[in-house]
Amino acid sequence: MEYLPNSDLQTILERGVQFTIYEQVRIFKEIVLGLNYLHKRGISHRDIKPENILFDENYHPKIIDFGFSRENCSKLNTYCGTPFFVAPEVITSDQYDGTKADLWSLAVTMHIMNTGKFPWRYRSDVQLIKDMQFGRLEIHNEAKGLIGLIIGKLLTFDPADRPTTDDILNMFAEHEQIHQTKNELPHVALQGGSLPKIQTNNISLNSTSKKSRLFRSNIAFKHLHKSMDSL
Repeated sequence: MEYLPNSDLQTILERGVQFTIYEQVRIFKEIVLGLNYLHKRGISHRDIKPENILFDENYHPKIIDFGFSRENCSKLNTYCGTPFFVAPEVITSDQYDGTKADLWSLAVTMHIMNTGKFPWRYRSDVQLIKDMQFGRLEIHNEAKGLIGLIIGKLLTFDPADRPTTDDILNMFAEHEQIHQTKNELPHVALQGGSLPKIQTNNISLNSTSKKSRLFRSNIAFKHLHKSMDSL
């Protein structure tokens, strides 16, 4: 088993580490490369979030926790994942493409890395899910530059309109920032506040009557979404 000494993205950000924009671009790209490898083989991860991104000794990201991953993932029908990171179609559709759902979750994760915030203003996962169900979810993409551009394309409600991992890699290749990435990670304390405490418990419900079971279930999530200054 590979030794990954630098903890996970969630822990790193909570410690007050601020990645430079060049490091963020590199990290984003390398995660997309990992997902590209999976998606090319018909595998979706289904629980992308900061806690599931570990770093090696050189701060290269590695995707972990494949407990919810599935092969032949173009037509999935089980509700699973972590509520604040799950794609709308996982909640609202009878079938969904797991690769497209992964990319929504990645966009949420990268928005947190870039801004310290979720790309919406919900304190309750229950309200978030209800607004997803009824098409009322409001996206607040505060990320800038190339990262903000890609996040904006990924946080699209119609999964068919989201770029693939190949599309994203092409966007990185075309952007000159990718050639300016630095090799060393700066450790800079954040100014003011701390990152929102992200509830990382995941859930899996049987596909039968998933919408009604979601709200009948007694699952309690303890999300607290606090406003923060941008990273």
